[in-house]
Order: sequence, then C-alpha cells, then structure tokens
Amino acid sequence: MFLGYRWHRAARVWRTPVAGEVFQRIATPRVARAAIAHDNPNLDARWVSRIAAHMRPWGTKRAILRLYRSTQIESMPSLAAALRERDLPCLIVWGTGDAYIPTVMAERQRRPFPSAQIHTIPGAGHWVWLEQPERVAELVVPFLRNQVGSRPPEPA
Repeated sequence: MFLGYRWHRAARVWRTPVAGEVFQRIATPRVARAAIAHDNPNLDARWVSRIAAHMRPWGTKRAILRLYRSTQIESMPSLAAALRERDLPCLIVWGTGDAYIPTVMAERQRRPFPSAQIHTIPGAGHWVWLEQPERVAELVVPFLRNQVGSRPPEPA
C-alpha cells in the first residue's frame, strides 16, 4: 500500500505516455542489466540477468506500463481504510537498501494492516528474497505455518 509514496525514476517514466513506450523500446537486455545491477548492488549477477531477461518480452513491457499507469496514489488512503477495518494477517519483509521503495513505506503498512509483522533486512534491496533467501524463509515459513495452523514435523 503506497501511502505518501513518490514514484521511483523508472516508474515516473513508465507512467508517462509516449515516454514510457520509448523507454521500453530502448531498454535492451544490456541496459536493463546495468540499471538493475546499479540499483541493487547486493543482487547476484545471475539474478540480475534473470530479472532483465524476464523484462525483455514486449508483452511484459506492456504489462509494466499498464500496471504503473493503472495505480493511482490518490486512491490509496481509501483502500487503506477499507483494509484496516478487516485487520488482515500480514507479514512485511523489507530491504533497507531498496532503491525503488524507501524503508519508511514498510512502517506505513500499519495503516492498512494494523497487526502487521514488519521486519526490515539491513542492506537488502528490492528483491530481498533473492538476496537473502534464508533470512526471508526464517520469517515467512513460521508466519505461514501460523496462518494455516500447522506445526513443523516432529524430528524422527
């Protein structure tokens, strides 16, 4: 939930008609890898290449433009209010080195999700689960077990 968020630089371009299309046309795999690696210095080069490859098909590029253009920051407060009433279980795992969405946004998730469990991973970036999968699993697995009411298997 992006409450009080200012779009990151690529998102501002993607949200702009014509400029977004031009940007997507010139975003070669090499350019995408360079941008992702620059913004995510702790992300392994294999993941950088894989993410860049996922962004390569024109269908994905169009989907990115549609997603960023359909999200209206102005509608977030009313959505947050509706979610807050439900107080849904929520786990937030956030990298403090996220170049796209600042860490302050993690704590702002309490407005729509008052009971949220919020964990920040120092130095991790936007793809925290790729950079620190073991640490993220330490947080996600118990949360999910608690949600489904299961317990870890007993040792044999």
